[in-house]
Amino acid sequence: ARQACAPVEAGWPHAGAISFEGVAMCYREGLKPVLQGLDLSLRAGEKVGLVGRTGAGKSSILVCLYRIVELSAGSITIDGRDIAGVPLRVLRARLSIIPQ
Repeated sequence: ARQACAPVEAGWPHAGAISFEGVAMCYREGLKPVLQGLDLSLRAGEKVGLVGRTGAGKSSILVCLYRIVELSAGSITIDGRDIAGVPLRVLRARLSIIPQ
């Protein structure tokens, strides 16, 4: 369920701690979930490499983080703030990834 977007302070995210809690996502209604029950915590400043076989869900984690597809269940927080309540424009402008 989408949350109402509230103003985002200028310095957010200030540390960069990311938490996935019970995350489930499917690319389209009626399809099997590509992620289900994902719990993942990344400490602020931690550098992480996602590795795995084709179809393991590596790209799907980033799809969720950037809200390209909304979650079916669970939540993702950055510095304690649920990203479902962050305007997409703001969220995407303030995150960076290095793919491959």
